[in-house]
Amino acid sequence: KCWGGNNYGQLGYNDRDDRGTQAGHMGDNLSLVNIGSEQEVTQMALGRYFSCVLLDGQQVKCWGKNYSGQLGQSTTEILGDGCAGSSTSERDCDTVQDEMGENLPTINLGSETLIDKISAGDTHVCALTTQGTVKCWGSNLYGQLGRGDIENIGDGCSGDEINRVCDEGAAEMGNNIVAVDFATDTPVIDISSGYAHSCALFSDGTIRCWGHNSMGQLGRGDEEIIGDGCLGETSSTRNCEDDTSELGSALSPIVLSESNSSKALKLASGSRFNCVWLDDQSLKCWGENNFGQLGLGDDNARGDEADEMGSALGAVDLNGATLKSITLGKQHTCALTHEDKARCWGNHTYGRLGFPSDELVG
Repeated sequence: KCWGGNNYGQLGYNDRDDRGTQAGHMGDNLSLVNIGSEQEVTQMALGRYFSCVLLDGQQVKCWGKNYSGQLGQSTTEILGDGCAGSSTSERDCDTVQDEMGENLPTINLGSETLIDKISAGDTHVCALTTQGTVKCWGSNLYGQLGRGDIENIGDGCSGDEINRVCDEGAAEMGNNIVAVDFATDTPVIDISSGYAHSCALFSDGTIRCWGHNSMGQLGRGDEEIIGDGCLGETSSTRNCEDDTSELGSALSPIVLSESNSSKALKLASGSRFNCVWLDDQSLKCWGENNFGQLGLGDDNARGDEADEMGSALGAVDLNGATLKSITLGKQHTCALTHEDKARCWGNHTYGRLGFPSDELVG
């Protein structure tokens, strides 16, 4: 079941009607989203105006806004709104179309490719395969798909998001979508996605991140975009004329402790920041910190300048608590302890921290 805004059909009810804004919307009146007969959902991932589910058959379905191809159908057609058309200005809603259920195809990620987990960013999606590899699609303006270029994948177009040509129906999915090159046989065991960056946790406890890096969220000690095949810190100043190798062996693990001796156990990404739970029972966060979401007692970003990572990166003071899970929002962080208590810090507006506060926490 889904509720909230629905201007792009992201709730999956073949209409554009919001749910939860009026009396009578919820409870038994809120119907189940039709994913298809005999399909059970094992995980959900929500992006900006679109939704994705991982099914028990280890396949993926997505619906909602699709400007960047984030639905993975080699088109920019909005799905789930019951209309025909690729944009709000073009779509025809006079005749309701059933785009959900059996009419919503699974995403073709290659023959015999099965998925263990999905993560959604603002307009891109990454999937962790059962082979321990990572495949991503959707917007790629900042190299967040990890391909060494800035071409969107899944929109059926040729060229990057700004200069693309969509008349050819480019075959980008299926066996044509390649896994991110990490130049290692060590399998990935977890993934996370931020606004326009992606991260992977490997079985040896190391973390690698790529994509947008305006706040040091890649943990490199700079603001260089990684994965776009270009040189430069911003999309407006970078030089993409000469191919630059930033992936493969060039994408080194993030240093999170002295000599990287501590291993990451859990990984989560917010809009422009990340947190990891390490095997020394410490929680470390880096990237954007304008609302104190890193939990370090100030509002200074970490990871965007030299000498801020490794042993110099402080741990969040959890008063000795151990964590079950961590979840990051756009500008706040929540941790669930083994005592089943939630602790949240960062941006306090709209009550997102779960307790009354007139000040930033963290």
